[in-house]
Amino acid sequence: MDLLTDWLASAGTSLGMLVRARLALPWGMKLEPHGEVMFHVVVGGSCWVRTPSVKPRRLHQGDMVLLPHGDGHELADEAETPAVALPAVLGRAPPARAAPATTLLCGTYSLEDRIARPLLRSLPRVVVFSAERVRAHPPLGALLALLTREVDQPQPGGDVLVRHLLDALFIYVVRAWLAEDAAGPTSWLAALRDQPVANALSRMHAEPARNWTVQGLARVAGLSRAAFARRFAGAMGEPPLTYLARWRMGLAARLLVESDASLAEVATRVGYESEFAFSRAFKRIRGRAPGAFRRAAA
Repeated sequence: MDLLTDWLASAGTSLGMLVRARLALPWGMKLEPHGEVMFHVVVGGSCWVRTPSVKPRRLHQGDMVLLPHGDGHELADEAETPAVALPAVLGRAPPARAAPATTLLCGTYSLEDRIARPLLRSLPRVVVFSAERVRAHPPLGALLALLTREVDQPQPGGDVLVRHLLDALFIYVVRAWLAEDAAGPTSWLAALRDQPVANALSRMHAEPARNWTVQGLARVAGLSRAAFARRFAGAMGEPPLTYLARWRMGLAARLLVESDASLAEVATRVGYESEFAFSRAFKRIRGRAPGAFRRAAA
């Protein structure tokens, strides 16, 4: 399993929300910040996206904007149109068939935060894929066309298909970002292209329960201990054992939610010799004891 596949399987790119809206002009909506990745596709017409971090930008038909960090933002038909709360906009009567309007496809992804963080940190606050940029990545364009058609013309099995298409959309967006070599030198995406670091990451992901040391990981990477530690921290923004601890706790969180494994079993599967040591580490990294985490998730 490659690193991106492993990350996506562990982070769980599940659909949080999907809305298709045809909005009569003028309109403006305000979306509050939250912890989910958000995206908008302009299916028809045009609009402006306004965020605190970048200058307002006009989006045209076929453009897509991704907000990987869940930042609050505004969408509007014109740069100066005031924005109101989302429920008020969606509660308006739909425009007449021939009336000027903007059609948007908007969605969110729910990700496992601690596992998702390294990859999301690699992406800027706002990622805009113009229609031209989408066409430069044919699979991405084809997927957006399929998704739009499936939402516009529902067929039997459509709900399941849409969810799979949205999962695929996220993967193709990340692939396009990688293909354009847009990731900075200190990022999870950059680490995928650094073979020694990628080798160490692959082994950590494949064998999370192993008693890893920096020296052992350095041997996997084919570097000296000091060179590996510097290279890993430079690519990932954190030391190797810090990343490993967070990865283990992310896997543990999934096991606690998705399985009936005992705390002792979970501890063993993520590399802890005792339930006490695991519980202490889990609480330090996740903010609550594993038993309390499991009950809250249930």
